[in-house]
Amino acid sequence: MKYRTQIWGGVILLFLLLVSIPVTGADDYTVRTTVDGAPSLSPVNPEFTSFLYDSRAARLDFNSETTSTLGLVPSTVDLSFSRGIQISDMGGVSSQVNQYSEIVSSLSDRGQTYGAVSATTLPGTFDLRTQGKVTSVKEQGQCGSCWAFSTFASLESILLPGESWDFSENNLRNTHGYDLTSCQGGNAMMATAYLARWSGALTESSDPYSTVSKSATSITYPNSDSVKHVQEVLYIPGRGSSLDNTNIKRALYEKGAVYSTIRWEESSYRSSSASYYYKGSSGANHAITIIGWDDSYDRSKFTSQPPGNGAFIVKNSWGSNWGEGGYFYVSYYDTVIGEDNAVFTSEESDNYYHIYQYDPLGWVVSYGENSETEYFANIFTAQSEEDLSAVSFYTAAPNSKYQLFVYKGVSGTPVSGSALVSQSGTISVSGYHTIPLSSAVRLQKGEKFSIVIKLTTPDYKYPVAIEYPLSGFSSGARATSGQSYVSSSGTLWYDLSTIYPNSNVCIKAFTTSASGSTADTPTSTPSATTTPTPTTTTSAADTKSPTVTLTSPRAFSSVTPGSTVKVIWSATDNKGVSGVDIAVSKDKGSTWTTVAMNLAKTGTYTLTVPQDVSGTFMIRVTARDSAGNEGSSTRSCIVRASTLSTTTVRTTTTTTTPVPTTIALDRTSRITEFLSR
Repeated sequence: MKYRTQIWGGVILLFLLLVSIPVTGADDYTVRTTVDGAPSLSPVNPEFTSFLYDSRAARLDFNSETTSTLGLVPSTVDLSFSRGIQISDMGGVSSQVNQYSEIVSSLSDRGQTYGAVSATTLPGTFDLRTQGKVTSVKEQGQCGSCWAFSTFASLESILLPGESWDFSENNLRNTHGYDLTSCQGGNAMMATAYLARWSGALTESSDPYSTVSKSATSITYPNSDSVKHVQEVLYIPGRGSSLDNTNIKRALYEKGAVYSTIRWEESSYRSSSASYYYKGSSGANHAITIIGWDDSYDRSKFTSQPPGNGAFIVKNSWGSNWGEGGYFYVSYYDTVIGEDNAVFTSEESDNYYHIYQYDPLGWVVSYGENSETEYFANIFTAQSEEDLSAVSFYTAAPNSKYQLFVYKGVSGTPVSGSALVSQSGTISVSGYHTIPLSSAVRLQKGEKFSIVIKLTTPDYKYPVAIEYPLSGFSSGARATSGQSYVSSSGTLWYDLSTIYPNSNVCIKAFTTSASGSTADTPTSTPSATTTPTPTTTTSAADTKSPTVTLTSPRAFSSVTPGSTVKVIWSATDNKGVSGVDIAVSKDKGSTWTTVAMNLAKTGTYTLTVPQDVSGTFMIRVTARDSAGNEGSSTRSCIVRASTLSTTTVRTTTTTTTPVPTTIALDRTSRITEFLSR
């Protein structure tokens, strides 16, 4: 007994020791969080933490559970708190304005609908196939791309029957921009980021599907080959119980097909009836598309009998030879289906002239200060004379209330200029939303303007969606000072990058041209490439490329792994430079990874040399103008072995901004791992 007491005493002591150690860096599956009342980030979704741990431990095998492949990566954002909340209005957004602009009665997404319905008027059986609102069944092959197929199955369905499209899942999975390989998987939020930054949607013919897996590649945004722009994605709250199906049914009836997820286990499937019923406790691992329901579906058709009748009609991505022509039935009593749901809507690709954004990787984690209400803002610089027409941002909770402000002539803080627009409203459904301004704001070239949002998310104390460099997932996120700001009061503002380096709030701004028209969008040309280089929207007929001068580093400078390199550049153009990107290559230019985007035409950037580089390390600085022309300058550096100790030394810097402490999100697994050694 005494020996056991000593052992448990040691375990408790070890636990307290691990709890007391501040852990920095997402390599430990953590993000920084703090005590109540101070700036903090939401905990990473535990299901994603488990996925990341398993993938690094090489325990993932997408082919081991089924004859077909899966491919769902859990979202880093945990919205499980909203499960069971009933949506009153699938339209999404209502808005009011004050004395700065005209009154707007209501706003909604542009997707085709059948009109609002109540729970009592929903039919007992509904199938989108009978409505002409389902595209053909696709085949993902031996690649974890189910999430891409489910995303576009929803988007294509929403457009039917008026418009028939076949979008490119290949382009989405190959150019999503995250650390994952193209066949490692993804989720609805990754798809939202790709679509919201205007990287797609592309047509299938322009980038046909292939099961060949590729590593992360450079991303293109905006992409002139896009045939649709996504301005609204609805995250339908997860089911609170087996019969809590009204939200999903209304989304199907009023909008179209719904992206959703299941836990696929071969033993839970009965092929003779194409029926599926999983009653376990494991998390989702496969994305599918719900296209209807049948309240009377006989429970005796499942492998094991659920408590009652009823099933969702589901479209899969394993080809038409699987299941019932590619479809199957999932019991209402399945323990996983309907937990994560999304509806993707779209607009024409010439809807706006310019898109202003700092968050190409979208919503990675959430920020708050122990309150349901927070202010956040972005400062942008106008590329030309144009009219600010709309603003977009994410909401985490149903029935979120917002106030939106536009300032011009800002310097320093985002509220230092003149307030020109103020709108407020309620957004009934969580997700990504675009709010058209009731009156446009004329911008002059080079003028700084800010978008300020006050957002209240009921029952959720992390109101602000931010892009964050989470190792193993979104490590390519980059930010510089003077872009994104947060405030608990709206008066005292903090530059987000001083609290969380390389992080930006997720706000985008959209303009029309000064003449009141949108940009001339070039005709989409089919292309076999899946790794296009970054471009911007096309404006005037300008064919001259910018010129880039690199003063640092010098050619064939010596660098060591883990060291820093100062990149100093200056770019010029006959019409004006609209942005500068920095990319690096570890394989002599065969592949490039973008490390910084949308920088000023002249500047300095401190670059960290990767630890795993050897031989030659290449740095490329690319400038582009508003017409989409690009010019680059490249430096090759010689990599020398480091003579320093391999011990990593962490340094701290004193600052006047709140610096949060760090809390590990997976201490239990660390203790278990330590004790098993």
